[in-house]
Amino acid sequence: MRTAFRLLAATVAVIVLTPASAHSHASLVESDPEEGQALKVAPESVSLTLSEPVAEPVFVAVTDAADEVVKTAPAEIEVRTVTAKLLGELEEGEYALSYRLVSADAHVVTGTLDFSLASPAASPASPAPSPPQAELAPSAADEDSGTDRDRLLVGGGVAFALALAGLLYFVRLGLRSRAGDDGS
Repeated sequence: MRTAFRLLAATVAVIVLTPASAHSHASLVESDPEEGQALKVAPESVSLTLSEPVAEPVFVAVTDAADEVVKTAPAEIEVRTVTAKLLGELEEGEYALSYRLVSADAHVVTGTLDFSLASPAASPASPAPSPPQAELAPSAADEDSGTDRDRLLVGGGVAFALALAGLLYFVRLGLRSRAGDDGS
C-alpha cells in the first residue's frame, strides 16, 4: 500500500511541477523588421522565426497604410524561420506585416506586426503574386492558443490524482477495519 501512495505522490508532483512551457505551443520569437521598428532603409525581405519548426502552408503579406499589398516572392521555410522577399517598392509610411504560419505540431500562429519607413527607399521590383488578404484571416478554431486546453488537462490530471488518493485512502481504511475485526 505504501508503494501505491508513493506512486500517487510522484504522479501528483510530476503533474503539478511540470512547467507550463512544456505544454505550450509554437509562438513568434523573432521578426525582421521587429514590431514598431522605424526603418531608414527599406528591407529587401521580411522574416519570422517561431519557437518550433514551421510546416506548409505559410502566408505572409505586407500592406501599406492604404491597405495595398506589397508584392512578395513566395515565402521560403528554413526550419523555424519563414522569409519572404519584397518585390515591390516601399515608400515612406506605415506598414503591416501579417502572417499565418503552421508549426510542425499543426498549431496555427497568426499575427500582425507594424513597422515604418522613415524615408523613401526601393526594393528590387519584379512581378510576383502575394497571398490574397482573405487567406490571412484566421478562423475561430485557429485562434485557440491551447492555453485553456492545457489548463483543463493539468486540472483534470490533478483532480484525477486527488480522486485516486481519496479512493486509496478509503480502501486502506477499509482494510484496516477488517484487520481489526478479524483480530477481535
